[in-house]
Amino acid sequence: MLSTAPVVAEGVLYGASGDGGFVFALDVATGQELWKESTGGQVIQSLTAMDGLLFGESDSGTLIAADGESGEPVWAFEKGGFSDVRGYTVKDGVVYSAGPNNSVYAHTAP
Repeated sequence: MLSTAPVVAEGVLYGASGDGGFVFALDVATGQELWKESTGGQVIQSLTAMDGLLFGESDSGTLIAADGESGEPVWAFEKGGFSDVRGYTVKDGVVYSAGPNNSVYAHTAP
């Protein structure tokens, strides 16, 4: 079962499953699974694909980035707790996100 809306980039559909906490990639033309990787938690925010990377946020508030071709994790940031405001955006190579205690984070994307 999908836990977020899928995203399509460069002929690949990326999705996240709440059952077991993993992200996956499917070839849009064939439907063949290209890869599947555990995230260590349910991905709760819609995925973003940009510059060959796949971004997401887990239910524990961890921002993650994975290589779009292999699914291998390349970056993670623990926000230090749950935030009532969830979500993130990626713009010009920077990942912005809300954190606990009314904080806002800005990190250079990998």
